[in-house]
Amino acid sequence: MFLLTRNTDDSVVFVPEPVALRGQAKTPVPTVQDLFSLRHELAVSRYLQRTVRHSPPDENILSDEDKIKITLPKQEETLIDKQPLGPKSFSYMVRGTLKSLADDHAIWLLTAEDKAERYWPQGFQSVQYDQQTGEWQGRVHVGSSPLRIVALLAPPTSQQLFHYFQRRGDETKIYSPLDRIPAECKNVATVRTRLPQK
Repeated sequence: MFLLTRNTDDSVVFVPEPVALRGQAKTPVPTVQDLFSLRHELAVSRYLQRTVRHSPPDENILSDEDKIKITLPKQEETLIDKQPLGPKSFSYMVRGTLKSLADDHAIWLLTAEDKAERYWPQGFQSVQYDQQTGEWQGRVHVGSSPLRIVALLAPPTSQQLFHYFQRRGDETKIYSPLDRIPAECKNVATVRTRLPQK
Protein backbone atom coordinates (compact mmCIF):
# COMPACT_ATOMS: atom_id res chain seq x y z
CA MET A 1 0.00 0.00 0.00
CA PHE A 2 1.14 3.54 -0.64
CA LEU A 3 -0.05 7.13 -0.55
CA LEU A 4 0.27 9.55 -3.47
CA THR A 5 -0.06 13.26 -2.73
CA ARG A 6 -0.21 15.99 -5.35
CA ASN A 7 1.15 19.34 -4.10
CA THR A 8 0.06 22.82 -5.18
CA ASP A 9 3.21 23.15 -7.33
CA ASP A 10 2.14 19.96 -9.23
CA SER A 11 4.89 17.86 -7.66
CA VAL A 12 3.91 14.37 -6.50
CA VAL A 13 4.99 12.74 -3.23
CA PHE A 14 5.09 8.94 -2.96
CA VAL A 15 4.86 7.60 0.62
CA PRO A 16 5.00 3.80 0.96
CA GLU A 17 3.12 2.09 3.79
CA PRO A 18 4.53 -0.95 5.62
CA VAL A 19 4.27 -4.11 3.52
CA ALA A 20 1.24 -6.28 4.36
CA LEU A 21 0.26 -9.69 3.04
CA ARG A 22 -2.84 -9.89 0.88
CA GLY A 23 -5.94 -9.91 3.06
CA GLN A 24 -4.12 -8.42 6.05
CA ALA A 25 -4.12 -4.81 4.89
CA LYS A 26 -6.23 -2.54 7.09
CA THR A 27 -9.00 -0.85 5.15
CA PRO A 28 -10.16 2.49 6.56
CA VAL A 29 -13.77 2.42 7.75
CA PRO A 30 -15.89 4.93 5.79
CA THR A 31 -17.44 7.63 7.96
CA VAL A 32 -21.20 8.11 7.93
CA GLN A 33 -22.24 11.45 6.47
CA ASP A 34 -25.62 13.11 6.66
CA LEU A 35 -27.05 13.54 3.14
CA PHE A 36 -28.92 16.72 4.09
CA SER A 37 -25.72 18.31 5.44
CA LEU A 38 -23.85 17.46 2.24
CA ARG A 39 -26.62 18.93 0.07
CA HIS A 40 -26.75 22.04 2.27
CA GLU A 41 -22.97 22.53 1.98
CA LEU A 42 -23.16 22.13 -1.82
CA ALA A 43 -26.02 24.65 -2.08
CA VAL A 44 -24.14 27.21 0.04
CA SER A 45 -20.96 26.61 -1.96
CA ARG A 46 -22.78 27.14 -5.30
CA TYR A 47 -24.39 30.33 -3.97
CA LEU A 48 -21.09 31.75 -2.72
CA GLN A 49 -19.38 30.96 -6.04
CA ARG A 50 -22.12 32.89 -7.87
CA THR A 51 -21.84 35.92 -5.57
CA VAL A 52 -18.05 36.01 -5.91
CA ARG A 53 -18.26 35.67 -9.70
CA HIS A 54 -21.01 38.25 -10.16
CA SER A 55 -20.16 40.74 -7.43
CA PRO A 56 -19.48 44.19 -8.93
CA PRO A 57 -16.03 45.72 -8.63
CA ASP A 58 -15.50 47.88 -5.56
CA GLU A 59 -15.84 51.24 -7.32
CA ASN A 60 -15.76 53.47 -4.29
CA ILE A 61 -14.33 52.89 -0.85
CA LEU A 62 -16.73 53.72 1.97
CA SER A 63 -16.05 56.86 3.94
CA ASP A 64 -15.78 56.45 7.70
CA GLU A 65 -19.19 58.05 8.31
CA ASP A 66 -20.88 55.63 5.86
CA LYS A 67 -19.49 52.51 7.54
CA ILE A 68 -21.60 50.38 9.83
CA LYS A 69 -20.31 50.42 13.41
CA ILE A 70 -20.81 48.25 16.49
CA THR A 71 -21.01 50.38 19.65
CA LEU A 72 -22.06 47.63 22.11
CA PRO A 73 -20.16 45.57 22.98
CA LYS A 74 -16.91 47.40 22.38
CA GLN A 75 -13.74 45.52 21.41
CA GLU A 76 -12.84 42.87 24.06
CA GLU A 77 -15.86 43.76 26.25
CA THR A 78 -18.21 41.20 27.75
CA LEU A 79 -21.70 40.69 26.31
CA ILE A 80 -24.59 42.10 28.37
CA ASP A 81 -28.40 41.93 28.68
CA LYS A 82 -28.72 38.16 28.83
CA GLN A 83 -32.24 37.02 27.82
CA PRO A 84 -33.66 33.47 27.55
CA LEU A 85 -33.88 32.03 24.04
CA GLY A 86 -35.41 28.59 24.33
CA PRO A 87 -35.04 26.14 27.21
CA LYS A 88 -31.22 26.10 27.52
CA SER A 89 -29.95 29.01 25.43
CA PHE A 90 -29.67 32.78 25.71
CA SER A 91 -29.32 35.88 23.55
CA TYR A 92 -27.35 39.07 24.15
CA MET A 93 -27.78 42.70 23.07
CA VAL A 94 -25.75 44.24 20.22
CA ARG A 95 -26.04 47.92 19.25
CA GLY A 96 -24.50 50.12 16.61
CA THR A 97 -24.81 53.02 14.19
CA LEU A 98 -25.26 53.45 10.45
CA LYS A 99 -25.73 56.74 8.63
CA SER A 100 -28.36 55.46 6.16
CA LEU A 101 -29.95 52.19 5.08
CA ALA A 102 -31.08 51.56 1.48
CA ASP A 103 -34.63 50.22 1.06
CA ASP A 104 -33.54 46.86 -0.37
CA HIS A 105 -30.73 46.30 2.17
CA ALA A 106 -30.93 45.04 5.76
CA ILE A 107 -28.59 44.96 8.73
CA TRP A 108 -27.66 41.40 9.72
CA LEU A 109 -25.71 40.11 12.69
CA LEU A 110 -23.51 37.03 12.50
CA THR A 111 -21.44 35.28 15.14
CA ALA A 112 -18.10 33.70 14.31
CA GLU A 113 -15.50 31.59 16.02
CA ASP A 114 -12.65 33.62 17.42
CA LYS A 115 -9.92 32.13 15.22
CA ALA A 116 -11.76 30.35 12.40
CA GLU A 117 -13.79 31.35 9.35
CA ARG A 118 -17.12 29.86 10.47
CA TYR A 119 -20.14 32.19 10.48
CA TRP A 120 -23.65 31.76 11.92
CA PRO A 121 -26.26 34.29 10.66
CA GLN A 122 -28.53 35.41 13.51
CA GLY A 123 -31.95 35.29 11.86
CA PHE A 124 -34.04 34.46 14.92
CA GLN A 125 -34.79 38.18 15.42
CA SER A 126 -34.54 41.08 12.93
CA VAL A 127 -32.21 43.99 13.62
CA GLN A 128 -34.18 47.19 14.33
CA TYR A 129 -32.93 50.39 12.63
CA ASP A 130 -33.99 53.96 13.46
CA GLN A 131 -33.72 56.13 10.31
CA GLN A 132 -33.84 59.37 12.31
CA THR A 133 -31.06 58.61 14.79
CA GLY A 134 -29.04 56.20 12.62
CA GLU A 135 -28.91 53.73 15.53
CA TRP A 136 -29.66 50.02 15.32
CA GLN A 137 -30.00 47.15 17.79
CA GLY A 138 -30.31 43.39 17.60
CA ARG A 139 -29.54 40.22 19.51
CA VAL A 140 -27.14 37.32 19.06
CA HIS A 141 -27.23 33.72 20.25
CA VAL A 142 -23.79 32.65 21.37
CA GLY A 143 -22.39 29.14 21.72
CA SER A 144 -18.78 29.71 22.74
CA SER A 145 -16.42 32.26 24.23
CA PRO A 146 -14.38 34.15 23.14
CA LEU A 147 -16.01 34.92 19.81
CA ARG A 148 -16.48 37.55 17.13
CA ILE A 149 -19.66 39.44 16.33
CA VAL A 150 -20.11 40.68 12.76
CA ALA A 151 -22.57 43.39 11.68
CA LEU A 152 -23.04 43.92 7.95
CA LEU A 153 -25.25 45.48 5.31
CA ALA A 154 -26.84 42.64 3.36
CA PRO A 155 -28.12 43.10 -0.23
CA PRO A 156 -31.24 41.09 -1.22
CA THR A 157 -29.38 37.97 -2.40
CA SER A 158 -27.37 37.72 0.84
CA GLN A 159 -30.56 38.19 2.83
CA GLN A 160 -32.04 35.21 0.97
CA LEU A 161 -29.03 33.08 1.91
CA PHE A 162 -29.20 34.13 5.58
CA HIS A 163 -32.97 33.49 5.76
CA TYR A 164 -32.45 30.08 4.14
CA PHE A 165 -29.77 29.28 6.73
CA GLN A 166 -32.15 30.18 9.57
CA ARG A 167 -35.17 28.38 8.10
CA ARG A 168 -33.31 25.12 7.39
CA GLY A 169 -31.63 25.25 10.77
CA ASP A 170 -34.98 25.71 12.51
CA GLU A 171 -36.41 22.75 10.58
CA THR A 172 -33.52 20.33 11.11
CA LYS A 173 -31.93 21.73 14.31
CA ILE A 174 -28.60 21.59 12.43
CA TYR A 175 -27.04 25.02 11.91
CA SER A 176 -24.05 24.30 9.67
CA PRO A 177 -21.91 27.46 9.57
CA LEU A 178 -21.01 29.40 6.45
CA ASP A 179 -17.29 29.35 5.67
CA ARG A 180 -17.21 32.96 4.52
CA ILE A 181 -19.17 36.20 4.35
CA PRO A 182 -20.69 36.74 0.87
CA ALA A 183 -18.35 38.90 -1.23
CA GLU A 184 -21.17 41.31 -2.09
CA CYS A 185 -21.41 42.37 1.57
CA LYS A 186 -18.94 45.27 1.48
CA ASN A 187 -19.99 47.24 4.57
CA VAL A 188 -18.89 45.09 7.54
CA ALA A 189 -17.91 45.70 11.18
CA THR A 190 -16.45 43.17 13.63
CA VAL A 191 -15.76 43.10 17.36
CA ARG A 192 -14.13 40.45 19.53
CA THR A 193 -16.12 39.73 22.68
CA ARG A 194 -16.79 37.08 25.30
CA LEU A 195 -19.57 35.61 27.41
CA PRO A 196 -20.02 36.92 30.96
CA GLN A 197 -18.54 34.84 33.77
CA LYS A 198 -21.03 32.47 35.42
